[in-house]
Amino acid sequence: MKKLTIFDFDGTIVDVWTRYCKVFCDFWGLKKIGLEEYRRLKYMYPKDDELVAALHLNSLKLVDYKYYKKKMLEQIYYLKFDSLLVSIDELQTYFRENDSLVITVRRNKQAYFSQIQWLGLDFIAPKTIILNPGSKDVKVNWVKQHLRGIDISVIGDSETDLAFTELNNCKVYFVETGLRSYEKMNEKWSGFETIDSIQSFFRK
Repeated sequence: MKKLTIFDFDGTIVDVWTRYCKVFCDFWGLKKIGLEEYRRLKYMYPKDDELVAALHLNSLKLVDYKYYKKKMLEQIYYLKFDSLLVSIDELQTYFRENDSLVITVRRNKQAYFSQIQWLGLDFIAPKTIILNPGSKDVKVNWVKQHLRGIDISVIGDSETDLAFTELNNCKVYFVETGLRSYEKMNEKWSGFETIDSIQSFFRK
């Protein structure tokens, strides 16, 4: 059977913690919450309404925040806060030697291609599938439709990646570099292997 590796992008190939923290703090006017405190809180309260309630923020502004977050997360200004979680040389070597895809969920395709260019990841552009957010299990459904009869390894950090555990032909690796904690993910999903980073996958 043909083999394919599918990589998530946000939280797997690039560190998005600073971007998400900055968007959150900018909207709510929070100056006392640093990155590590935001990380700790986000692990405990992954949903926006939970986090807002835990910080005793004005819940009446939650709808406005969600709109702001959706609009700003893919703005170039905030994308510039992302940093690489992987050696470019190692990633390029892996893509050259193995059938690989990046499947990511983004609203702004042009911003994504601009980002990978300034990060030095141009080589993944022709190997990228960008899906629109909104539908449940959007990545899994795309793979079911387009990649039948293939033995797949999936490396990602969120629910959309762990949904691949439901497919018989998938080996799923959950990286701890993203916005979700193993403890929260393990409450719902099973049948995945946890690794500390994408670099650990390369060295398996």
